[in-house]
Parts: sequence; C-alpha cells; structure tokens
Amino acid sequence: MHDEHILIVDDDAMSVKLIRALLTAEGYSLRSAKSAEEALDVLKAFSPQLVLIDIQLPDMDGLELARQLRKDPALRQTSIVILTAYAMKGDSQKARSAGCDGYITKPIDVRTLPSLVGKFMKEQTREEEPAANGDSEDLLAELRNNLLAEGLDEIPKLLTSLETEFSTDKARRFFHRWGGIAGTLGFPEITRPARNLEELLTHPVVETKETLRTGMKELMACFSEIAFTKKPERTWPPKIVSCLSGKRLALIGFSATENQRITRPLEQVQASTRTFTKVSPGAEIVSLFDMLIVKLSTTELDPWANAEQLGNNTKPLLLIGPCEALVGASATRQPPDFLTPPWDAEEVVLRAYGLLSKSPQGRTSGRRRPGVSMPAVVIADDDLDITRLVSASLEKFHVDCHVACDGAEALQMVKDLRPSALVLDINMPGMDGFDVLLKMKRDVYTRSIPVLLLTARQQEEDVIRGFGHGAADYVIKPFNPAELAARVLRLID
Repeated sequence: MHDEHILIVDDDAMSVKLIRALLTAEGYSLRSAKSAEEALDVLKAFSPQLVLIDIQLPDMDGLELARQLRKDPALRQTSIVILTAYAMKGDSQKARSAGCDGYITKPIDVRTLPSLVGKFMKEQTREEEPAANGDSEDLLAELRNNLLAEGLDEIPKLLTSLETEFSTDKARRFFHRWGGIAGTLGFPEITRPARNLEELLTHPVVETKETLRTGMKELMACFSEIAFTKKPERTWPPKIVSCLSGKRLALIGFSATENQRITRPLEQVQASTRTFTKVSPGAEIVSLFDMLIVKLSTTELDPWANAEQLGNNTKPLLLIGPCEALVGASATRQPPDFLTPPWDAEEVVLRAYGLLSKSPQGRTSGRRRPGVSMPAVVIADDDLDITRLVSASLEKFHVDCHVACDGAEALQMVKDLRPSALVLDINMPGMDGFDVLLKMKRDVYTRSIPVLLLTARQQEEDVIRGFGHGAADYVIKPFNPAELAARVLRLID
C-alpha cells in the first residue's frame, strides 16, 4: 500500500463514494469534506499530496478555496485539481489563475481517473500494482440503483410543486448532480436533459414553467426507461479477471437455479465451477478447488454436523445464508467471508475476488496459535447489550475485548492500550464518535489504529463524514454479529 494521501472536497455524497471507490482500489489513503470550512479543519491534521475540489460548494466557491490553499506554505507542494460537473467557458483558465494544477470535468471516466490522479500525484508509473478489494464494482452497482430510485422519486414531486411552491435552488441542485454523475454511472442519456434543465433554471426564459414541465417529463421518461428496461453492461475490471481467471470454485448446497445464477458471472471472469448438493467425505474438495462457496440453511438443526472436512478446510471460504445459520462459522480453521439474503450473483464474484486476491499464507487464522498474543479490540458504546454482543462475537476468535461507555473513556483506553482496532458508536454521551475519530487521527500514536463505526445513523452524509474523518469501515445497526466479527478480523489482519 502506497503512503499517498488525497482530500476530496465535494458536497455530493454520491460523487464522493464513487471517487473513493475508484481511488481506494489503487492504494490511496483518502479523506473527504463536504464544505470549504470542513476541508480547512481536516487539513489541520491531514497532509495530502492532492486535493480534488468541486467548484460548487455550499459555503464557498471551490476556486476561492483553491486560492486560500495556495497561500498556505504547508500546501505549497500539494497538487490542487478542480473537479466539477458543469464546465462553463473559461472555467479552465479560472482554475489555472486560482493556482490549480489541473481541471477534470464530470461525468468522470472511471477508466482514466486513476491514471489522471497518478499524473497529478507526479507518479505516472508504479513499481508494484496494489491489490484492490473489489469494492469499486459493488459500489458502482449501489450508486446506479440509488440514482435511479432518487430520480423516480424526486421528479414527480418537482412536477407537482410547479403549481404550488417550487424551489428553484432545490431543483437546480438535483439537475446539477444528475447531469454530473449519470454519465459516469453508465446513463449518458440522463446527462443532456438534466443539464438542459439546470441551464434553464440558471438563465430562465419567459415560458420557464411550461418549458420546465416538458423538460422534467422528458427526464422522467429517461429514468423510467433505464430503470425498467435497461441494465448497464457489466465490464469486469482487468484486476478481477486476472485474479479469478482459471480458478476452480466449488458451489455446495445451492439449487439448480442458484448454481446457474452464480456460474454465469463467474464464467465472465473465466473462472470454472463444479456443483455439489452436500459436503462429501474425502479430500476431493480441498485438493481440487481454489475456493469453496457454501450455502447454509436453518432447515437443519446443525448445518455443520456432517461437515467435518469443511470445518478443517484451509482454502478461501464464502458462506451464504441467513444470520442464524452462520453462527457455526467459527468452527472453520480459515476465517470465512459472509453473505446474507438478499444476495446478488455479481456480489459473489466480488467476494471471491476479495478472498482469492489475498495470499492464504498471509491471512491470520481465527484460532489462537501457541506463543502468539491475543489481539486487543476496544468496543465503545453506551448500550451494554451491544457491547456484550460484539464482545461475544469477537471472543470466539480469541480477541481480547475492552469496553468503554463514552467517547472520553474510549479515547483514553485507545491511548493506553494501543489496540489492534476500535469498534466505535457515534451517538454517545459527551464526546461523540466523530470527535473521537478526529482526535485519534490527529495523534501520531493512534492515527494508524483502524476504526470501525458501528451506529444506527444511516444517512449518506453520516457515512461519508465517517470515511472522510478516517474510518476504515462503517456498519449500520441492526447488524449481523458474525459479519461484524469478520469485518473486524479483516481490519486486524
């Protein structure tokens, strides 16, 4: 992993998630801020080699922020690049005049953004290619679904409000965002009508209301056609194809339909599969396959009762099934990954890539080894039931758990113990989780400790804020204890 830092300043949560997915896969360390004020605060404890700034920010023009950053001697060697959704004539020259090193126009090209960033980081070639975790494609699918759902939900509301209290600023914000990110997500047909509507609200004409109504109906038709008739073509990244090509995967316990669902995307990345109705005695699975994908069910009292061979397996293992059936997962020697319903076949490919891209020799077993000290994890939450549940899940893997009931206690415990990871709630009495996270990242002795935020706050802005402050993972309550344990163990590894 390269020690290269990037700050993203953009108030569009969807754009930030997309950029984070693309650049994290390349090995960069990222923070984000949704306003100029927040960016200036983050920069007090974060020294990036590159700052990506959107022109339209809620509190300050992005170009003005760039001018302020250029005056800071500490950022003299930092590259500053403007990233905007709507390129107006002369904007490129304005960016140069503000001291920026470059100008990137949305929609972002997912194929070229990493290389552009490498250029601005003054490192166009790398000696080694960092292993991605496969999350970028997963997030792309999520962002596409979110965009379509938002458009189908918001446009009818905007049409209705034309006859009552139409908010020009709110509508322009939607059109600006859709016009900027739709093309990146594979929906270029949304970009043109969205930008036309934004331009109409920026420079209104006499017949604005009727023109707006016609334009929004056209935009709604685009959203509807894509949502109900078109699915973006899947192009797997070369890293995933390279990793999974030629790999042999065993599918155990799935129905014929499920086997077909999983096999089709695996064939796209040139992996081969063989199906089994159950685990059979002997060493065939362990010796012949690179990975096992097993479906568990609650119909059996103990899904592991006849699976001694599976329990002793040392190959990468993906378990798919309801939470109750995953309780016995701690019986395996090799820490597995998990999927709970509803699951998507393409997500199986991403999880397989995540497991197979890591060397089995480099993974830490869930069982405690003689002479190896137990890793310590601090769990900070004012709900005692939550801390008990998390502790019980981690102790199965021989993790030494320490509990803090508020933010100040958690921060002090982290400083004293230097744990392998921190599981942190956001809403706590006194100092909240965001404050704890910021203080940890400003301290040279605790900034490298990975933090998993475990919270009921599921607003997109909270998730982006958490990752922007340096969190390594974000889990929303209610949660699956077995899956949470697997996430924490990956952070410890």
